[in-house]
Amino acid sequence: MPHLAGCYYNRALAFAAQGRADDAVRDYDRAVQLDPAMSGALLNRGMLHYKAQRYGPALEDLRLALARGGNPAIVYYDMALVHLALRERAAARDCVERALQHEPQREEAVRLRENLRREG
Repeated sequence: MPHLAGCYYNRALAFAAQGRADDAVRDYDRAVQLDPAMSGALLNRGMLHYKAQRYGPALEDLRLALARGGNPAIVYYDMALVHLALRERAAARDCVERALQHEPQREEAVRLRENLRREG
């Protein structure tokens, strides 16, 4: 069903699970073209960019995911990971704090905040 964003989104999930990141990104691209409000596709595409060390596009997708209703606790945590990869520790700390404002008990965010505090 080439007119349904959800079909591309689901196939992108399958491609990503198979390690076919480029195919997954292409399907997330199409899903977002068909449904620009699909924050899950933006979030997942952003993290694929992050894993491929394409940090600019990763941050762009994550910001769009947030603006389009993505879960702030997840999006800010993922943004923190990208900022860490860029060695932007202050930005990473800010993002992890924002994630915890939305979900104070999010375990991975709590651990990341503690690691950032320990490392100065």
